[in-house]
Formats: sequence, C-alpha cells, structure tokens
Amino acid sequence: MTMDRAPLGLKKDVSLYDATDRARVNSSISLAGEVAARIFTAKMPVVEANPQDNMLFLASEQHGNLALSKARTRLQGGTGAVVTGTVALSSQSIIVGIDFQQATLTNLVTLNVNSRTVFTNCTFTNKSNLVPSLITCVAGAKASFIGCTFYGTGLTQVVDNPGVITDIVLLGCHNATGAAAGNVTEIGGV
Repeated sequence: MTMDRAPLGLKKDVSLYDATDRARVNSSISLAGEVAARIFTAKMPVVEANPQDNMLFLASEQHGNLALSKARTRLQGGTGAVVTGTVALSSQSIIVGIDFQQATLTNLVTLNVNSRTVFTNCTFTNKSNLVPSLITCVAGAKASFIGCTFYGTGLTQVVDNPGVITDIVLLGCHNATGAAAGNVTEIGGV
C-alpha cells in the first residue's frame, strides 16, 4: 500500500506497512522510527531491551513473573493489567497502574537493595491469607507508593522493611488490610 500524498516530509512512495513494520507494531509503539514503548501481552516475558530508559506497557490481561533490573525503567499497565507472579525489583523504576495479585505463599513484590521504585495508582491484593506482608524490602531499598491501595487478610504488616523508616513512603494510600503499614512513613493515607 502506498501513500498518495507525502505527509510530514515522507516520500510519496513510502509503504505504510512493510513486513518489518508489522512485526514492530505487534510489540511496540513507534514514534519517528524510535521505539517509545514495548507492549507485552500475557504470553510474552517482560524484557528490558535497553541498558536504561526502558518504557514497558502491560496489556489489559494477566501476566506472570516480573523482574526489573535496568536503570530508569517505566512500567505502565493498561486498564485490567494484572501481575499474578512474583515481582523482583533491583533498580530505579516507575510503576503505574498495575494490579498485583498473589494467591501463593510468597509476597507480591520484593524490593532489593538497589531498588529505587515509585509505585503510582497500583493495587496490591493478597489472596492466600498465609503471607505476613505484601511487599518485602531488603535493607537499603527505597520506594514511594503514591495513591496505591492494599487489600488482603491474615497480614501482620503491609510492608516488611528492615531498613530506615524514611526509606519507604506511603503517600495518600489506602490500607484496607486491617494490618499495620509496617516500618514506613505514611503521609495522608485514607
């Protein structure tokens, strides 16, 4: 298929979709020839392709295990994006709009020593009633939870943080677990 006119300086005979473009459209959003975001469906393992500054988007379905280790990765969830596997974070990352659910005997998210993570508008749900916390931190991990909601029963605390109380901040979050938030700084919770 060719274009009749040349918008934005493109040559008149540039093909709209060649075989390479079709493959790229299935796994990423392309802007000006550069990959702006990689889109992951439920059957695709989440991979940080670049050494840093990865933009990842989870489609609106259930996803398994997740590990982020590259600097400045942004993970965005579509409406209905659910992560049901274990999550390990060990670098700088921003996570937006993901629903974390776990029905097994492990915590939902582990923040490792080099983790510097901001969670915004995420939901954390424990369905097993046998896990003592939703989030486990290694001493030295730092995270901010902004506008997040925590659900579950049978918890002793929401966040297991052996580090400094100011390393983990809950800002405007809703703790619906009935358990203590843990060794964290809470600001404006509901």
